[in-house]
Parts: sequence; C-alpha cells; structure tokens
Amino acid sequence: GVEDVLADVAALPEVDGVLRDRVGQLVCEAHGQALLAFRTTLRQLSGAEPGPASSVRKLVGMRHQQDAAELRFELLGDRGLVAEGEAGRLAHVMLNTRCLTIAGGTSEVLKNVVGERILGLPRDDR
Repeated sequence: GVEDVLADVAALPEVDGVLRDRVGQLVCEAHGQALLAFRTTLRQLSGAEPGPASSVRKLVGMRHQQDAAELRFELLGDRGLVAEGEAGRLAHVMLNTRCLTIAGGTSEVLKNVVGERILGLPRDDR
C-alpha cells in the first residue's frame, strides 16, 4: 500500500512536485479509508450491521490499491521491463490488483449499493 510507495519515493534522489502531489493524494486516501474502516468497526462493535459504508470503503479501497501499485510500478522506470526479481514481483502485484474490482463484488455492484442505500436513487431493475 501507501507505506511501500513512501519507501520507494524516499529512496529516490529527487522528487518533483507532480510526484509529491500524487503521493500526497494516496496518503490522504489511505487516511480516509482508515476512518471508514474505523466507523464500520465501531458500528459492528455496537451490534449494528456494517451498513453501506463498507461498500464505499471497498469501492474506494480497490481503486486506491490499484493506484498505489501503478505508481510503484511507474517508479521502477526501465527496471519494470524485467520479469524477475523485485520488478517481476511488483508487476505481478500491479496486475493482480485488477482482480480486486471483480472478486467479492464488482465495482458496478458496489456503485449500485452506494447509489441505492446512501444516495436514495431508485433500484436498477435490469
């Protein structure tokens, strides 16, 4: 996750403003997800169902993991062309994050849950 991105960026000789902004966005997203997870945990500890916030957390979390893996892979530069060692492992991780939008409920299903339960939109009968 974001901790690995921070370690990769810390190892760079210099960091430009664009990269700094991307990393900052990932850090902010990570904190937001932690708060959603905390809220869901508190609801469960009080005996309530997790509620639609768990769907929001999953939807946002999947995209966040993809963004973090992509950034780490981009930071490899030319070294990312090798299919062995750390670069190969990271390529596998990056490609594996794609299955997160399918496994355990697609992004479209989660968006429907958010739309219906949080935004109060009508149910999609298709």
